[in-house]
Amino acid sequence: MSARDELRRYVRLLADAWTPREQTDARVERLYLLVRTEVLHEGAAELDRMANETEARVAAHYGPASGIGPGSADLVREAARTLRSMAEGKSSRPAADVTPGLTARQERLLDAIRTHGGPWTTARVLSLYQLIAPGVVQRGTARRDLTALHRAGHLVLVDDPDNRHYVLRRKDR
Repeated sequence: MSARDELRRYVRLLADAWTPREQTDARVERLYLLVRTEVLHEGAAELDRMANETEARVAAHYGPASGIGPGSADLVREAARTLRSMAEGKSSRPAADVTPGLTARQERLLDAIRTHGGPWTTARVLSLYQLIAPGVVQRGTARRDLTALHRAGHLVLVDDPDNRHYVLRRKDR
């Protein structure tokens, strides 16, 4: 049973016999969204803490004069920003613009690409997945997700000999 189903069941147990089911379901959805927002904010705070700790360790290892350390945890900070934008309901596109045929993971990847822009390689996608979806750790999964987004028309393949990557398709292309 999913967490949402558990919440529904619990709220129904608390509801009195006079409360319509639709109102109870609305309460569950509000509660679910509150918990989701709280968890995403907590995850973002933990990622920020990890980024600070990583940068401090790298700077301590190489020494402050080396300049190595600041920026060494940029991907972790990027994941924290993504979690915060998800918690705040900010998206670069309306919910009605969901592409049929894409998985939820691919939809999240597309949202991250739209939010952060730039070139996206298999390695960059894999780094993002390791932070926000730890169960996805295979290069093939990242490669297939990029290919699926390309086939769906969201990404353009830049196939340079030593720099194969994808970028977001612009409206004028």
